[in-house]
Amino acid sequence: IVELQSHGIKNISTKYVFLKEGNAFSKKRTYLRITWKDYDYDICAAPFGNGFFVSWWLLYKNSFWQLLLLRIPFLGRWLVKTLFPVTYYKIDTASMFMSYAQSSVLKIVDNITKSEGIKSLSETERKPILNDIFKR
Repeated sequence: IVELQSHGIKNISTKYVFLKEGNAFSKKRTYLRITWKDYDYDICAAPFGNGFFVSWWLLYKNSFWQLLLLRIPFLGRWLVKTLFPVTYYKIDTASMFMSYAQSSVLKIVDNITKSEGIKSLSETERKPILNDIFKR
């Protein structure tokens, strides 16, 4: 959180969340959830085979009113798109938050790999995979 705040982002909160790997009986993975405004940024670091991975996900949280409107048959999606449009501002702030969060994660990963003598991430491994976080 300190690294992310160094970018000037204020009102950030963090907590650990435990998400299932699969069905109701599967193991849970621990994620660090960083919350800012309507966005959650989940970070997971865990062993995989004889290696290790770090993943991060940017999620947009619908408001209570959006969730309520979405329950209206036939009109719900239209009402949400009309009353809560995805604006350039929302896309820009999501992009900037994700960029700052990703650069903070990569800086910490770089510090760890350097101190442990592990090979650094390649340019391809450093690039985010972008999904439409506003898709409803």
